[in-house]
Amino acid sequence: MSMTKRLEPGEHSEPEATPYRIDPADADGKRKIKADSVRQATAWRARCQYRAMDGKRYDLVRWAKTKRQALDALSDALADRKHAAVDGSLKPSTPFVTAGRVWLSEQQRPGPKPKAENTLTAYRGAFERYVDTEGSPLRGLTIAQANDVQRLLVLLQGIADRHGSGAAKMARTVLSGTLDMCVKRRVLQGNAARQTGAVRASEKRADKRDHRKSFTPEERGRVIETADALAGAYGADPRTARKWAMVADLLAFLAGTGVRIGEARALRWEHVNLTTGAVEIHGTKTTSSLRGLNTPEWLRERLERRAKLTGGVGYVFPSPALLDGAESPVDLSNLQDWVRVVLDKAGLEWATSHSFRRTVATMLHSSGVPLVRIADQLGHANPTMTANVYLGRDLRGDKADLAALL
Repeated sequence: MSMTKRLEPGEHSEPEATPYRIDPADADGKRKIKADSVRQATAWRARCQYRAMDGKRYDLVRWAKTKRQALDALSDALADRKHAAVDGSLKPSTPFVTAGRVWLSEQQRPGPKPKAENTLTAYRGAFERYVDTEGSPLRGLTIAQANDVQRLLVLLQGIADRHGSGAAKMARTVLSGTLDMCVKRRVLQGNAARQTGAVRASEKRADKRDHRKSFTPEERGRVIETADALAGAYGADPRTARKWAMVADLLAFLAGTGVRIGEARALRWEHVNLTTGAVEIHGTKTTSSLRGLNTPEWLRERLERRAKLTGGVGYVFPSPALLDGAESPVDLSNLQDWVRVVLDKAGLEWATSHSFRRTVATMLHSSGVPLVRIADQLGHANPTMTANVYLGRDLRGDKADLAALL
């Protein structure tokens, strides 16, 4: 290799790898000398010259136990040099967790299709549980090191076996999104997470939640009564009373409209007409998420009472931490935990906040409301989503009513 080849800024000479061995004359056993043959090699030196954008030439050297490892280390060093000139944030040697944080911040930026708050929360949760946490096999790795199919497969399979296939799927989404960002920034040439495929748990985990069921009228009323009872039980503690009163009113709103919990959380008083009961829902899932709804009279009266108690400004369901916190949205994770408490106390461990949404769809369908109108109520761009997910088919149930028509 000619080390005097003319190099343009950003170019490097052809890398060379040379075998070395420990000098037997060195008492400390640290000095290395060139090996006479590959068989004698105990270490390899990879070397090349790189010309920086300022015109200076640098001699880059990397050592490793094998030739392949030495050349890979030199390749990473060259990539770092090149990215340092054009991208001050990410390089192949950047810690992978740093890249993950950059990707998460990008997901929060507004755009033509912004991510829903629930989705962002799920991304952050997966990143903090499986990547940026003590004991994570990726936490101490660079971007280049983490971009390894076998390493990612071992991680994802472990997540699937311990936490379920759904958790592994979410973790893979975060990993693949982070690596895709690195590919787009030319930090990496490929995304190893795309090659892992879907990872399944070795044994199916039992799920206490039933995402196919909807509430009966008695169960729906019991949930709201349970929440109201919790609010009344903490009258001596204003902050706790505000919390449970807010949760009770929010659950009533879910029951009376079928909106997503994130949409209810974002509702502001300027979007509510207390005279007519009309509300404007600002969703984030699709363009159909931005929609107008009408509340039933019992819910309109409940909102009217809430407006009188809270002042009727800012968020309808704000954070209960501060008495004057009308402009502070309630934390979604805390809200989900409080809803879980209410549902469990009501004896409905199988239910989730989404059960209200399915219940509204079921009630409207049972009343003969056209599918398109139900989709409008729920904010679905495609009525097929409403039919397939929220109006589950009963293939094995009784069909005597159909037989009577034949």
